Amino acid sequence: KVTMASDVACEMEAFISDTEAYRRSIDAFRGFDANQDGVISREELARVFIAMDPDHWNDKRVGKLMAAVDVNRDGVIHYEEFLKWLLNKDREWDMERGAAQLRGERKIQKASLTCDRRKKHGTRECIVLEIDQSGGRAKLGIEADGSDEQTLLITDIKAGGVFDTFNKEDTARRISVGDRIVDVNGVSGDSKLIFRELKKKVLLEISILPGHQ
Repeated sequence: KVTMASDVACEMEAFISDTEAYRRSIDAFRGFDANQDGVISREELARVFIAMDPDHWNDKRVGKLMAAVDVNRDGVIHYEEFLKWLLNKDREWDMERGAAQLRGERKIQKASLTCDRRKKHGTRECIVLEIDQSGGRAKLGIEADGSDEQTLLITDIKAGGVFDTFNKEDTARRISVGDRIVDVNGVSGDSKLIFRELKKKVLLEISILPGHQ
């Protein structure tokens, strides 16, 4: 019989053998470990998530997340515990895991916006934009309609915004009116939650499903 623990151990071994994935997980861990002492304290965990969404996070919720990640109950999160949490398949912390992994992504500036990654939505291929909104300066420059209650339909792309800049820099793969935003930082299936995530001043990973597919 294969146990859940052995499954996770196998996944960890495969993950660490992937040099790029391992580097990104280390970068993500360091994004929380402010004093670089090799562990994440409760205060460091709270600092990151409260800065991302102060309306959603409070001391009680931070404590609940700390309990979920700090498996050995020593009051801090070690890298191995952090990695196990990232690889966990329970649904409760999906959004937080997505945000944590984005701590290890390179920052994308409006002036040099690129998009060379693809992601599947079902059997269909999405455009994926990674945009650093932590400074709150860049304007996305779109209008969107969420009346289908599951996605955001792009109804207008304004000149000078991030989406317009992407179209000018990547003429082979344009974002158009009629495309749909189907996922932001792992949030999908609910247009209101997607819109809420899109407004956050954090590093955004936006998956856009072309309307012509």
